Amino acid sequence: MLVMMTADIAKPENTSNKEFFEVWRKESVAALAAAKEGPVKAIWKVAGEYQVIAVMEVDTGDQIDEIVHSLPI
Repeated sequence: MLVMMTADIAKPENTSNKEFFEVWRKESVAALAAAKEGPVKAIWKVAGEYQVIAVMEVDTGDQIDEIVHSLPI
């Protein structure tokens, strides 16, 4: 089944911009790899927002949790 996921990213108060955007960069690398080889079929970063939208193809609801919990952020 196809599932659309939205993720709102909140920058922790005690994190510098440099640290925050480095973690987000790592997340984007992992997400792009998942889009090429895995269940993620499409992924977008919402312009001007700390938000990402993804479409994934999964077999079960549990697989959604596995995918989300495997991401760096």
